[in-house]
Amino acid sequence: MHIYRNGVRPGANEKFVDTKSAFHYPCAAKNITITLPKNVVPWLRVQAAESGRSVSRWLAHLLEETKRQDDDYDIEMKRYLALKPEKLNENGAPCPPRDSHYDRPGVR
Repeated sequence: MHIYRNGVRPGANEKFVDTKSAFHYPCAAKNITITLPKNVVPWLRVQAAESGRSVSRWLAHLLEETKRQDDDYDIEMKRYLALKPEKLNENGAPCPPRDSHYDRPGVR
């Protein structure tokens, strides 16, 4: 069985995506079982095949990237929160009233 994008066999100007063959990368990993909606599986197979990965490796890559972004965000948030607060007005003058910022032409 072959998976076609949008369920249609490719024409002369379209490429065929073989979702049955994939190169598996040897790595230390833990097997898990996931349940997906039926309409997601063909899309997932096509995405994985277009990237030259197995479905498992494609999902692993997606999750690794998501985790990396989450870790990077946490690191940057901790770095920012560790900064010493700075005064907005160094000379001790009171800040202007909030409404004065909106009394300029073109703002209201």
